[in-house]
Amino acid sequence: MQAVGAWPTCPARRWRRERLERVIKDDIRDLETIKNIQVLALFLDALRTRVGNLISLANIGEDLQISSPTLKHWLEVFEKMYLCFVVRPLSKNIPRAVPKP
Repeated sequence: MQAVGAWPTCPARRWRRERLERVIKDDIRDLETIKNIQVLALFLDALRTRVGNLISLANIGEDLQISSPTLKHWLEVFEKMYLCFVVRPLSKNIPRAVPKP
């Protein structure tokens, strides 16, 4: 068991982190023509913080200074690599379909 500071590193977390790094840096780079791998990793982190919420690619694009079509392509790449999946609304009227707390 490795120790980082006072807390030991969980093997599952380390495995998950290493797997994500390997998928992003090796597999996606080999399969797709993505030049900016660091921003791709930031995009994945931004998606992870918004799990369960409505996602606006325009807002994420403003934060990362990347165009929405590029982010949409990256999201499709993540879906192909089984890193995430998109749950699309069943209703055309999204605000009405989302229950208020």
